Amino acid sequence: MPAVWPDLPDPGDRPLIVVAETASSFEAQIIRAWAKAQSVTPAGILEVPSMRRRFGRRRVSRRAEARFLRGDNPLIVPVRIAWTVPERDGRRAVRPLDLLASLGDPRDPDPIRQRWIHRRNPDRCQIVIAEPATADEIIERWRDSAEAWRLGEYAAHLAWIGLERAERQLRGNRYKVARFVPDTITRQGAYLDGIAHLAEDADWPFELVAARTKRYLKEIAANHSTLVIDLVAHLIHLLYTQGYQDIDYDQDRVRDIYSAADRSALVFLPSHKSQLDRLVMQYILWENDLPPSHTAGGININFWPVGPLVRRSGVFFIRRSFKENEPYKFALKSYLRYLLSRRFPIEWFLEGGRSRTGKLRAPSYGMLSYIVAAFKEGATESMRFVPVSISYDQLFDVGDYATEARGGGKQSESIGYVIAAVRRLKRRHGRVYIRFGEPMEFERSGIDEMDPDSLDVAKLAFEVMHRINEATPITPTALACLVMLDDPKATDPTDLTARAAPLVRHIEHRGFPIAAPLGQEDDMATVLLRLREHEIVAPVMNGMAPVAGQELALAFYKNTMIHHLLPCALAQMADALPEDTDEVAAELRDLLKFDFFFAGREAFLDDVRSIDLGQLEEWFPRLVLLPFLEGYLAAVDTVVSDPDADDRACLGRASDMLADGAISRAEAVSLPMMRAALQLVDHLGLREDREAATETLARLTELITVAHRPAPKPAPSDVPVAGQ
Repeated sequence: MPAVWPDLPDPGDRPLIVVAETASSFEAQIIRAWAKAQSVTPAGILEVPSMRRRFGRRRVSRRAEARFLRGDNPLIVPVRIAWTVPERDGRRAVRPLDLLASLGDPRDPDPIRQRWIHRRNPDRCQIVIAEPATADEIIERWRDSAEAWRLGEYAAHLAWIGLERAERQLRGNRYKVARFVPDTITRQGAYLDGIAHLAEDADWPFELVAARTKRYLKEIAANHSTLVIDLVAHLIHLLYTQGYQDIDYDQDRVRDIYSAADRSALVFLPSHKSQLDRLVMQYILWENDLPPSHTAGGININFWPVGPLVRRSGVFFIRRSFKENEPYKFALKSYLRYLLSRRFPIEWFLEGGRSRTGKLRAPSYGMLSYIVAAFKEGATESMRFVPVSISYDQLFDVGDYATEARGGGKQSESIGYVIAAVRRLKRRHGRVYIRFGEPMEFERSGIDEMDPDSLDVAKLAFEVMHRINEATPITPTALACLVMLDDPKATDPTDLTARAAPLVRHIEHRGFPIAAPLGQEDDMATVLLRLREHEIVAPVMNGMAPVAGQELALAFYKNTMIHHLLPCALAQMADALPEDTDEVAAELRDLLKFDFFFAGREAFLDDVRSIDLGQLEEWFPRLVLLPFLEGYLAAVDTVVSDPDADDRACLGRASDMLADGAISRAEAVSLPMMRAALQLVDHLGLREDREAATETLARLTELITVAHRPAPKPAPSDVPVAGQ
């Protein structure tokens, strides 16, 4: 049936000008006929080229500018044609078949297909009207904008933006994306002033710095395409459903977070364990008809065909190193400031790279300091950081991580890497879990004292990481792996469930977040089956047992939950030693600070003091601390013998100590463990102070002895009952 087209607004006693954005002569013909039916003469129509076409064809004629300046203050009404997809079940959503049938974006047909659609499916041809404004209002905004536009260009730019906003009412919010980004930024007065300062400081010509910085902007900026947004969303769904049942998240929580987007700039800060992380985040936003995030990605993934696809679906690329490149830094800061000022959601991985251990990595501060600086400079009045935990029942990357942790090389990103990853996804991996931590709200008045180059940013980053940890759910896989690593004997679902029962009671008692019900025999059977399929455990005479050499794969899953158990481990360890418990707890906090995130000293001590030791059925120092203490022992022992030892020398020593029985946990023989241990060594100055190194070695030996204790045996009346 024919579309019901809207009427033009009543201009009152002033002239009316239709600013028609047209992509073809046929679109112009439709708009002229529609306007004529409402008594608009050809002189009352100004045509501007479509924003769907390349920039070279978006030049605005001088006639438009002259018409604005005539002095009769006409009402300006932007209009365009919106081509929609067929309606199915009350929705007009693009499906892969639509893309194939149209040989491109069905919402941007070529002139021949436009005529065919208009004739055969006229309901797919809609006229969209943007919010009108008078010429005087537009001229006043132009004069106040401090941007280097000609009046005609500025008016057309406003029309394009207004029409995008109006068309989203028809098509959906998932297509709210930034347009004309480099061109808009490079016309801003503050940007041009910054270029002038850069040129003066470097003693370079202004034109050279401007051209170089604009080139960097184009290299960095995402370049959204509505076609690619839909195409990639369907590809993501096809990809993750190869190995995962579904994405487990709270839709109401997502919508609640986005409800603040009109008044606050949203900054999503997810954990990073897999290349799937960004994809599943993108998909849940698309699934809920929410705008895509502008996500920072490493330049290492900008290879064909992945790079062009992800850039058009929302990724902006950042070089790994640009410390001395001031024009590049300025371009990146300008881009982030622009996104904040327009309240486009921003997303990046605060850890800087994927965790190879299951624990959160130490945060990187560069992007965070740029965001804080842009906020302080007035990019937006309100900002909201949203910590996000992304976790998995099982992860296809774990085998690679274990290889790297044992000292193997990192596989570089390439099309071959992508193909291999897709093949591995065809195994069963369970579910993906996305949980949102408590957002952090910032108003300009509350952040003015924060220095982007000071410890304030580090404290902010650590608070985000703490909130991610708090939101991270415990999975059945993590629980099973913790139990198996503590005693890697043969097990079956019944035995594993029984051995996990004290931990399940503790988790329920403490109210830790869980991904799924824990301690059920059927779930343990499923975990063992998946671990076997991934060759992490193997059948033996009495059930299943970890495969030799796969301890680091098991440790990855275990490490996703141990931060929840850490306070109990520290409380038990502090209580078991003869010194003052607060002093021991503080000592352990300092010892482990390169592997874990802690609250401030007093809050940390309050948490440790709150632990009811009599209720604990497990000896948590053995479950949680022992691998780290043994790893540190190996590193310090290496440095005592060779003060110049690097991480690989420490790894070799740890391997020898495991073989000799000097340490007991294969998890300790890990390159990431050695790197954290050497951070501790350097922090304590042990390379230069042999006496201090020897004392540290003795203290670690003492702590390891305490950590080896068996589980306590509370009286039956003291044992909490599961579910109570």
